[in-house]
Amino acid sequence: MTPSISLLSAMFLQSTMLSFLGAARGKSATNSQLSEFRLSKCRKSVVDAYSGGVRCSSAWKNWPIACRSRMMKLPGRSCEGVEMSRESKFLSLVLRHKPEEIGLQLDKHGWARVDDLLRKLKKANRKLSRDELTQLVESNDKKRFTLSDDGQRIRAAQGHSVDVDLGLEPQCPPDELYNGTASANLDAIFSDGLNPGRRKQVHLSLDPDTAERVGQRHGRPIVLRVDAQRMFEDGFEFFCADNGVWLTDKVPAIYLGFGRIAEQ
Repeated sequence: MTPSISLLSAMFLQSTMLSFLGAARGKSATNSQLSEFRLSKCRKSVVDAYSGGVRCSSAWKNWPIACRSRMMKLPGRSCEGVEMSRESKFLSLVLRHKPEEIGLQLDKHGWARVDDLLRKLKKANRKLSRDELTQLVESNDKKRFTLSDDGQRIRAAQGHSVDVDLGLEPQCPPDELYNGTASANLDAIFSDGLNPGRRKQVHLSLDPDTAERVGQRHGRPIVLRVDAQRMFEDGFEFFCADNGVWLTDKVPAIYLGFGRIAEQ
């Protein structure tokens, strides 16, 4: 039985049971009871899928945005290794790389009008409500998206391949920053340094744990330590994105060392 079918069946059975119990007590089941049950079944199905050898994301991405966002906000109710949802992936695509995919217009700083985005998504059969978009932004584990203070505009915090000026001011970085990669990339990195590839800048993490999670996307993770303070003193510029990711144009190999190598 697929997780989605299991969830719907369990929700129906529990709704019936709560109504029966509520009637026996002279009251109907409360919305909070049903809400908590749906959340617990959502969590259990994801964990069961993971324990059964299925990648966590294969179950997670099927749940409604509201369910995913509530789980991520509650202590002990997140799922390690969860990938971006289908909605987040598509939003990253149009806000970072291909706004033309839905005919969206970004301004020079990467901002799009929320109303325009929602209309374009609906036309592309990717409909989201404003509340769902807000939940998606707030629950995104890496804070990939930023809403303007008035809630009328949205942009990707970093990671663009299209030409945008995020309007970030150069800052003095911490003494050390970290980059997560795969062991297969080490020869090229220690020869040519860290380069942005199709992105505009190299992305660096504040701590080795975050960098290791990034590296896991590409294979056996390796965490590289970046001597950011020495780079800064040598004239390299650093910027801090809306979501706390540090950015720089490139990192020459002489500023690199090992931060952590994952155990086999």
